[in-house]
Amino acid sequence: MEVDLARKLRHDMRGRWHAISLCISALELSTEPAEKVEMLDMLTRSADELDRVVEQMMELPDNAAK
Repeated sequence: MEVDLARKLRHDMRGRWHAISLCISALELSTEPAEKVEMLDMLTRSADELDRVVEQMMELPDNAAK
């Protein structure tokens, strides 16, 4: 059970990193202020979600997170 949770959390972590990377790329390409605000909002939400996933991973026993 813990191994499955660890696998899910690792998948979620990669997904959050991917979302952050995409938001940064889109932010660099955006020319409209409203688009920049939207990308910054999405970047903030992705970072918050990544923080939540990391906290959950920290609660797993050492051998389950590998």
